[in-house]
Amino acid sequence: MPQQFGQIVQAQHPLLDGKPSQVPPHPSLDQRWRQADFYPPIPTANMQPPFNFSVMPYYSDLGYDASLKDHGHMWGLYSFLSHEKHEFEIAAEYLDISFKDGSAVTQTDLVGAWSYYLGDACKTRLGAHVIDSSDDLSDNGWVLFAGMSQYETGRWEAGLQMYVSHYEDYAPVVTLYQFTPKVALTFAEFNDTTFGGEAYAYYIYSDEEIGLGQQSFWSAEGRLYLTRDPVTVMLYGWAGQQTFAVRNDGFILYNLNELHEGGYGAEMRLKLDHMTEFRVRMGVEHFEDFATRVSAIQRTINVYCLLTF
Repeated sequence: MPQQFGQIVQAQHPLLDGKPSQVPPHPSLDQRWRQADFYPPIPTANMQPPFNFSVMPYYSDLGYDASLKDHGHMWGLYSFLSHEKHEFEIAAEYLDISFKDGSAVTQTDLVGAWSYYLGDACKTRLGAHVIDSSDDLSDNGWVLFAGMSQYETGRWEAGLQMYVSHYEDYAPVVTLYQFTPKVALTFAEFNDTTFGGEAYAYYIYSDEEIGLGQQSFWSAEGRLYLTRDPVTVMLYGWAGQQTFAVRNDGFILYNLNELHEGGYGAEMRLKLDHMTEFRVRMGVEHFEDFATRVSAIQRTINVYCLLTF
């Protein structure tokens, strides 16, 4: 999930059409397959039954302009299981990035998260993200995260996620603390159409100065979506500064020596039936390599196939 290498995405959308269950409604229209970034965030009255299982294989193609990197590929598998008040998420991903000097970086990411619903309008979440990388500085890095959100079914959601990232092999050893508040609203619903959005703020603090002349980094992100079954279109953009950032509820980790300064993109989703959804996402990310401090661009094309059983 490292965006340092490439940008995978997260997602949220109703996995299954069905009658309202007796369990608390989940605080996202999608059951969050993180790798497919962004989607209607507000719970609906028709949530999945008490037991649900989904998987989503995905592939990403990464291209670069004015960067030390040349090209990259990413393959991953996300799985989601819900039972009554519990949600379990597991994702595995393999990344291969080639550099213009002929070298390459490979990385494997593993992510796990557990969520529990307190009452009818509160969700808690715990998880961890670990990496095994050929990049010596970030190899064996890990992230622990926790969060809580409140919501009103079909109308709004507000929450806070907290992350602690640690890189033992970095020089010097570095630990980063990140706080990410979120607000989501459904703006309008008419006929079979829903219009809504999300807003995020990011604050990252590094306990060591890592070569950028600062230890605090701020940024903000906005997302808009329009759904008219069976199609959803989503637009997003963010601005500010991020380094070693964690995005998409812990599933995307940017663990290379880069200062990210903004990005934008779009996604389209086509629901083929109640068990299958196809997604394509394109994004642009602006960043600087620590080594060159030259502005560079990362372009991503992501393809996903969500299967619900």
